[in-house]
Amino acid sequence: MKIKQIFLMLTLLLLSVVFSNTIVQAADESAEIPFSIEAIHPSNQLSSSRDASYLDLLISPQTSQTVSFNVGNKSSKEQHFIIELSNATTSNGLSIDYYKTDNHLIKSPKISEMISSSESTKKVSVPGNSTVKVDFKLNYPKEALEGVVLGGVAISQDPEFMQDSSGHQNNEGVGIKNRYRYALAIQLRSNEKINTTGDVRLADVKQAVDDYHPVLKTTLQNMNPAMISQVSTHSILKNQNGNVIESYDTSLGQVAPISQFDLTIPLSNGALKPGNYNISGEMTSKKSNQKWTWNKDFSINDENYKGTNEQDVNKETGVSLVFWLCLLIILLLLLLALLFIFIIWKRRKEDDEESTRD
Repeated sequence: MKIKQIFLMLTLLLLSVVFSNTIVQAADESAEIPFSIEAIHPSNQLSSSRDASYLDLLISPQTSQTVSFNVGNKSSKEQHFIIELSNATTSNGLSIDYYKTDNHLIKSPKISEMISSSESTKKVSVPGNSTVKVDFKLNYPKEALEGVVLGGVAISQDPEFMQDSSGHQNNEGVGIKNRYRYALAIQLRSNEKINTTGDVRLADVKQAVDDYHPVLKTTLQNMNPAMISQVSTHSILKNQNGNVIESYDTSLGQVAPISQFDLTIPLSNGALKPGNYNISGEMTSKKSNQKWTWNKDFSINDENYKGTNEQDVNKETGVSLVFWLCLLIILLLLLLALLFIFIIWKRRKEDDEESTRD
């Protein structure tokens, strides 16, 4: 009986290791966001965007406008929300973020310049199963916009009023589960037809650490006030002898107007050692049929190599966490197989002894 219990415990342990990530992901995907935000279209909403969920506004220079949103509480209890208006930026994963991030824009005009910092963040309380209107006043620049200005309004639950996993109010924001965030885009333009196109350039290249792994960060800039869609990239890293040591591709990306971001290239063979290197790359937009290229020689010094290598979690073993997880699963499977064989052998032995006694 004791052997059977051990066998059952090991089986459950193995199943928990194999399926734990899938169960958590499925729970997150099936969870319903307990609030909503809806843009109220003003009269200057572009006619071609009347059915859009975001704001696409045709604006006049040196005017002001109040843009409004309905914040809905889908739950039966009162909820507290933070609504923030911010610039739209490009993430290092080549997508557009419509909420505040560490990445920034490289020039003006920006939507953050059209509203005071004290007015760009609102806190509201919404009774259960109710809706509250939230307003932001925008002061448009003196000159007509060239291209587009892109921003966003993001809503999230106020952590000061949320509860932790035990059901207690958590004013520190620690232990909070399922804090959702949702954002809508705001696009401003002075002309219905946009003739401005993107212009991508390489600004910098450096070796760094991302999530405890060495990477090469190529800093790119979209110089023009135009969004770039359906983006793919191809990067090639060579050593001083001209040998390719890394090749990296991305697809289905988007780039925000006048934005700066890092295209991060994983270094699968560890940190680059001191020496001279070359990075070349290209970005292609399938939608606009444009292509931008870059090429730059750069050097890695001793200080950068040592600092990067010290933070590399794989520097000693040269293997990843995935390898150790796979090895653990294999060992557990082998252990289960041995226990299974042992149980069968023991049962047969007991059967033989009973047959001998008979």
